[in-house]
Amino acid sequence: MKKISSPHDKYVKFNLSIKSNAVEFFTSYFPNEILKLTDFDTLEISKNSFVDKELKEYFSDILYTVNIAGSNSYIYILFEHKSYNDSLTIIQTLKYIINIWELHLKQNKVKSKYKIRKLPIVLPVLLYHGKKKFSSGKQLIDNMEGPIKELAQFIPNFELLLYDLSDYSDDELRGNAETITRHISREKGDEVMTLAEKLREEGLREGEKIGLREGEKKGKIEKAQNVLIILAQDKFDLLDKSIIKDINNIETLEILDRLFMKTLSCESLQDFKAMINKAQDAI
Repeated sequence: MKKISSPHDKYVKFNLSIKSNAVEFFTSYFPNEILKLTDFDTLEISKNSFVDKELKEYFSDILYTVNIAGSNSYIYILFEHKSYNDSLTIIQTLKYIINIWELHLKQNKVKSKYKIRKLPIVLPVLLYHGKKKFSSGKQLIDNMEGPIKELAQFIPNFELLLYDLSDYSDDELRGNAETITRHISREKGDEVMTLAEKLREEGLREGEKIGLREGEKKGKIEKAQNVLIILAQDKFDLLDKSIIKDINNIETLEILDRLFMKTLSCESLQDFKAMINKAQDAI
């Protein structure tokens, strides 16, 4: 398969790695039958990724834990950025759901081997960005052949929560990926703030609460530091505590903003470390 350059998905994933943005996306897009059962106050972002190394050029993902109707559950987002429709995408999704179940069972062992164990709900979400609209079918059975209707009760099946971004160019996504929820809310006639606007407003609110301008500035700096850490952890899988400490020692918004933009095109952890060290020397 031909390698595809798709930096836009990094913006989208970065945006949805921030809890408030993820909640906004889900509450704007998910159907009511899911919304009324889901407690988004319990939403947490997992650092686990289930995409195979050889497929990372074409897929990336985010896993969330959340309480659905009183049960510990998961929301799994798979980003697909191939140049063509692939009917096997839903097979990949099924594989990752099974991997999530296996990880859940491993992390939640029971003392008695006779206790009946049940699997948690995993809601699969596909964010698709290709040259053509997604047409492979949202259900697993859409990609099967044979007497499916007659044997439906014996055949495994599930449906993707699909959000098709193929109508947007790379440039549009690069320019607006940090506000992917804006696209959804526009369709509903709502207005959504950009992440930058939201950070500014949240910073202002924080400053008002403590009655100090310094509080406002500190809040913005902490958010910018966290944003950079999330992006770097996603891109390089794991960051040393020393690097995180170095990032938290950078308290200039302009420098943090520049580092964020440079990190998007940074190709190795070694280059990233050098970039952070250089920024510290300039302080």
